[in-house]
Amino acid sequence: MLRLETRMHTAPIRAAAVDAGGRLLATASFDKTLRLWSLPGGEPLRVLRPAIGSGQEGELFAVAVSPDGHFVVTGGWTGFEWEKANSLYVFETGTGELVRRIGGLPQVIDRLAWSPDGHYVAVGLAGANGIRVFETGDWHEVFADSDYTGAVYGLSFARSGQLAAAAFDGGIRLYGPDLRPVARVKAPGGGHPYSVAFSPDASVVAVGYADTLNVDILSVPELRRIAAPDVSDLAGGSLSQVAWTRDGALLAAGAHWSEATGSPIFRWAEVGRSKRVRLGAADGTVMGLVPLPQGGFVYVAADPAIGAYGAGLEQLFDRRSNTADFRGQLDRLRLSADGERVAFGLQKGGGNPAWFDAEARRLIPEAGPRELNPADTASLPLRDWQNTMAPRLVNRTLPIEKNETSRSLAIAPDRRSFVLGTDWYLHRFGNRGEPIWSVPLPGAAWAVNVSGDGRLAVAALADGTIRWYRFHDGRPLLALFMDREGKRWVMWTPEGPYDASPGGEGLIGWHVNRGLDHAADFFGVSRFRDRYYRPNFVEAVLRGQDIEEALRETRAPAKAPTQQLLPPVIRIMSPGDGEAVSKSPVEIRYAVRSPSGDPVTAVDVKVDSRPVEQPGPALDDRPPGANGERQGRASVPLGANATITLVARSGERASEPADVKLIWKGGTKKDVLKPKLYVLAVGVSQYKDSNLALRYAANDAGDVAAVLKQQEGRLYGAVVVKVLRDDEATLAKITEGLDWIAEQATSRDVALVFMAGHGMDEEGKYYFLPTDVDLSKLRRTAEPETDINDSLRRIAGKALFFFDTCHSGAVMGGRRGVAPDINGMVNDLASAENGVVVFAASTGRESAFEREEWGHGAFSKALIEALTGEADVFHDGVITVASLEYWLAERVKKLTEGHQHATSAKPATIRDFPIAALQ
Repeated sequence: MLRLETRMHTAPIRAAAVDAGGRLLATASFDKTLRLWSLPGGEPLRVLRPAIGSGQEGELFAVAVSPDGHFVVTGGWTGFEWEKANSLYVFETGTGELVRRIGGLPQVIDRLAWSPDGHYVAVGLAGANGIRVFETGDWHEVFADSDYTGAVYGLSFARSGQLAAAAFDGGIRLYGPDLRPVARVKAPGGGHPYSVAFSPDASVVAVGYADTLNVDILSVPELRRIAAPDVSDLAGGSLSQVAWTRDGALLAAGAHWSEATGSPIFRWAEVGRSKRVRLGAADGTVMGLVPLPQGGFVYVAADPAIGAYGAGLEQLFDRRSNTADFRGQLDRLRLSADGERVAFGLQKGGGNPAWFDAEARRLIPEAGPRELNPADTASLPLRDWQNTMAPRLVNRTLPIEKNETSRSLAIAPDRRSFVLGTDWYLHRFGNRGEPIWSVPLPGAAWAVNVSGDGRLAVAALADGTIRWYRFHDGRPLLALFMDREGKRWVMWTPEGPYDASPGGEGLIGWHVNRGLDHAADFFGVSRFRDRYYRPNFVEAVLRGQDIEEALRETRAPAKAPTQQLLPPVIRIMSPGDGEAVSKSPVEIRYAVRSPSGDPVTAVDVKVDSRPVEQPGPALDDRPPGANGERQGRASVPLGANATITLVARSGERASEPADVKLIWKGGTKKDVLKPKLYVLAVGVSQYKDSNLALRYAANDAGDVAAVLKQQEGRLYGAVVVKVLRDDEATLAKITEGLDWIAEQATSRDVALVFMAGHGMDEEGKYYFLPTDVDLSKLRRTAEPETDINDSLRRIAGKALFFFDTCHSGAVMGGRRGVAPDINGMVNDLASAENGVVVFAASTGRESAFEREEWGHGAFSKALIEALTGEADVFHDGVITVASLEYWLAERVKKLTEGHQHATSAKPATIRDFPIAALQ
């Protein structure tokens, strides 16, 4: 199954838990992932993936962490699709391995709590199924109470071992340390008590409600109401979540919301008094409050959002979703007549406007063209269709499911039918209200539209995607996902072929189940780039070509990757993430397996994305374990804080990278020698085929090399330059130059390759055209992307690649022809296994411009300006990767009046570093 992956949840976060030391946070979400975060900073550590299925199967509603932080247990709608019963999943936090599954639970798991002594996990179940308690040594059931008539959403252990429960039958229950019932009362403040929390001294419990704004304080053990914070001036919503901080302050939050503050958290320093503090939290419902042992607390929300406050009420972090938010955009989702261009806002209510041009394969972060039209919602007598469960046509209620909420509407151009977007489905009805088709949705349809030619229905969904459907039968065609900043995007079809911007491939991947008793695998789509990167198929589908015909013509795959195509899987066993080390070399212990059954042929080791030579995969002689894993070790020299990355290979297939961040505590030798900069600059203006002639590519290479040479004695001890221009830039010389720079640069150096001239695609492969190219023999006379990639990957130091190339078509009006598709090449070079920082002159199929007044191509002019000081955007005298990214993007856009857009990409493990200094 294709799934989104943004390093953050993409659906409401239902629950959170922390360990006793306050170092580890776990969050469970409707997006079917369990995520681990470091505390107090909230940095992502690991994604844990149980088996998932269709519909709700795999949605996670509850989580608990063992006091020592070694294990995390989760559950929700988990396992029912296969066993008709639900399961708990126990993961080891350090490795991500699923170490235990407890099945046979009769209903969905709504709440989990781990006892402070680590001995028990309590489970709250949906329906009239009550609670279960499991002993964590062998996970056998030690207690059950089924005397409930409503779902159990609240569970809390006291340090003394007492257990409190809150259920939708209106009852609050207390159990002793021996788990025997002690007290049971009807909740005084509402019919649906949702959460309970013991005070630090366990003398009282707080109760929050899903149906009121009340918060009650009950005595222990009597469960008698003795106090309640003043909420008389609040109106609307509920305060379903309650918690106590270490200093005895009470917290409450939930669905109480205002335009000015969103969903706040209220804090009462002294219970029973009216004085309270309002703390900012999130826009969506607050769904969890978890106290921190050192003071302060963590909160999670439906946005999705995660945040934390310290003991002094200072905000420790506030991590929000990076997905587009299409709420409040009924009239902002605008379409071209053919449905190939769509405008929207990346933020709620239409903020941060953008539009996507599928033909140009570009996301433009500005308001869309005026000719794009909003949905027609008025030409048929439809009523009560916005945020209700009973939409009507005239006086006829439209047949949707019980509790299904209608959100959006678009009437077809011929007014003979319309589409209705709901929380669960996209429906098409005839103009008399008769159902035509319905398709399930992965999120609420906040806005819908129909193309002017009547071919396509388009929906903007709560998961941050925009999806295209065939209007006549509702067949899903395409999905588009963008980050909220409008910098990266990926577009895919249900069959799996995709298109992506530079850096966009990392936004989706394949979730592969391995049965209920093993953690699922996840492979980013880049693992299968050769098979599934098919921009031409995506374009053909959107233009209305028959899907089966398009699959044949583009040779695109029609189904998910088979097991035989899966790459190896590697995980780091030790040291742990964030661990301090003081001796070099550091031994990295890892485990690797091959789902395809093919042998693992290599394990690449990188420090901050640059290669470290290893003799080969040093695998133990022991036979594979029960899950097919073999263990191995790598020896890595270290002298500073670093990120270690391992990539396992099986032939040409590369695993997802496994990373560990290490803190160096050993001595540091003062390095008095400056690094060297090695430069290979290639520029071809004059070709043996005169039809390919350009004007300034050779100048570009020479002048870029010259300005880099000026860095000698500044940032670099020496700058070693090799320039190949025109007649010098033969295939043999370019190949020789790439080998030279790969061999010369050491681990402390920087290597920069610059290429300007023509590029060309053939059968989805990129080729740089040397001066002696013969287009009729392209594969034998041009420099292939694979050779460029291999050379860059071998560079021991930091590697940068700049290229300004285009298609070999005619040169007209100052254009270097129509550029080949470079997005795939950028993504390939910048992938974790290659580790190259890439800058490209344009994106998609844009043309690259050169003008006489510049004496250069636009990209090279901007680069030269940047390196001579214009890109010092932070005013610190240094040009870094980040400042260069910003400068090139803005300057090239301005020089070409928006017709050319420079782009860049780099592996996530590479930190910002300086490229040039002004003095």
